[in-house]
Amino acid sequence: TCQVVHDSAVYSLLYSQTAILEGADTNLHILFSSITHNLQYCEGTGNTNWTCQQIDYVGSGNGQDETDLIEGTDGNLHIVHEDNITNHLRYCEGTSDANWVCKAIGTSTDVGSYPTILEGADTNLHITHYDDSTNDLRYCYGNWDDNFTCQTIESQNDVGQMGYLIEATAGNLIISYRGNTGLDLRYCVEDNTAPTTGWDGNVSWQNVDANVHLNC
Repeated sequence: TCQVVHDSAVYSLLYSQTAILEGADTNLHILFSSITHNLQYCEGTGNTNWTCQQIDYVGSGNGQDETDLIEGTDGNLHIVHEDNITNHLRYCEGTSDANWVCKAIGTSTDVGSYPTILEGADTNLHITHYDDSTNDLRYCYGNWDDNFTCQTIESQNDVGQMGYLIEATAGNLIISYRGNTGLDLRYCVEDNTAPTTGWDGNVSWQNVDANVHLNC
């Protein structure tokens, strides 16, 4: 069965990617950006009982307002999205009762496209996104209190669009994404056995806190 969550006459889905999850409360939680490029959040039961609110501003550029969300072990929702005015990666944390806080976590020249987020077994948030200015795949980790550390994972040709991030049962991160230059499917796997210093080549990286690498 299908239904209208919110009237598009008010919140038109212009240049908008949606994201959805079912929370521990069994409610559905949906994100999208409006025609005025505000990040909107809707919560409901899957019937007709939906409530929607604005939680952040995503800018009025020509980007596609990509976004992603998870529910953390702290019971809060954690959201990443791009801001098309500042071209920054932004992060929001809050609950369905309108208690939201948002900030920029990636402020390089033009970052934040195709963001994806997960909470790791280490309770840190792990985020990947695409840098439109350098055509690189980038990674950020951290949390609201301790802030985020961001770095480039792969910079070979044009890579990093349409990424998706998981944590494997072995505890390492795995990222799949598009190589735009050759139109190929690529992935990076975290190497927990990597040395604590140095680099494993041009497209490997080191998490300076956890002393781990991704091999690409």
